[in-house]
Amino acid sequence: MASSSSSTSTSNSNGSKSKYEAKLRYNVDRFAKILSDEPQDSSLVQWLQESYGVDKTNQLAQLSSLSPSSVQEQKTLLRDFLEWFRTQFPYYRDTCNHCGAKGCQFRGNHPPTLDEQTPSPNTTTTTATIIIDTTEVSYCPHCQQLTRFPRYLSAMEIVKRQRGRCSEYSLLLYRILVGVLGLPARWIVDWANHVWAEVWIHEKWVHLDPCEASVDQPLLYQGWGKKQTYIVAFQQRGPDPSSSSSVTNGNKKNDTAHCPSSVVDVTKDYTSDSWETIQERRAQDGVTQEEIAAALDRANADLQQMTPSDIIATYSTSRTN
Repeated sequence: MASSSSSTSTSNSNGSKSKYEAKLRYNVDRFAKILSDEPQDSSLVQWLQESYGVDKTNQLAQLSSLSPSSVQEQKTLLRDFLEWFRTQFPYYRDTCNHCGAKGCQFRGNHPPTLDEQTPSPNTTTTTATIIIDTTEVSYCPHCQQLTRFPRYLSAMEIVKRQRGRCSEYSLLLYRILVGVLGLPARWIVDWANHVWAEVWIHEKWVHLDPCEASVDQPLLYQGWGKKQTYIVAFQQRGPDPSSSSSVTNGNKKNDTAHCPSSVVDVTKDYTSDSWETIQERRAQDGVTQEEIAAALDRANADLQQMTPSDIIATYSTSRTN
């Protein structure tokens, strides 16, 4: 994710969206675009089975059906998968496209070109163009050339290009969990510039970070020195993982119990700091808990009442982080 301002102000007196709600809406828009990528899941299944192996893929799909006493086995399967994932998808660190030198200097976000929106060769897609969040442009002081880094929101395009950061790789992991393995999952956005995923295993949301190959280490980022303030979880409509009537049978689920698409504040899950400390940080930004709750309510109403395409058409897509 690109860097963002650390300040988050309250709503303006003229009724315009606060920085908090504007950033929330931006991420709801991104999530809607991730959901709109669902038609590519069949290609994703084929790729994962060919690349990771049919047997290993089937083992992952059976995670939820393992007994509660097999939690360590489940974590081992997930950790092995993320270690493999990290070797397939290296973290992009501002390397020049022209001379290969490192240390390119960020020059801003630009609209994607038509070529960047054209699917890679041999990519099966139902549309003539693919969704890009933005294109980052950097300057190389060694060869004086500009390097463009499109931030794709299409799982198969990320697979083909194997170039990304936490934004791309958390998106890809989320689509694998939901679209390939049929597991309840959430996409997690930390407004202090990181993104990861969660999977539901035995009455618990388990943290998964594809860039760190990390499983169930929710305090990892606090160890980096981050003061967690705003972290939200996005989940699409599907079988309710907390309901006993949502029974897993392989990767097929009983649809009698459903949870709606939702966005939830999960900041407390990723820090050992007290709730009072989190609120103090937000107060320093000029953000009240009432404002956050109201913004989340509005976002949830839209997620539950609108299709992803409607949200994409309605929400502002200007980059705010």
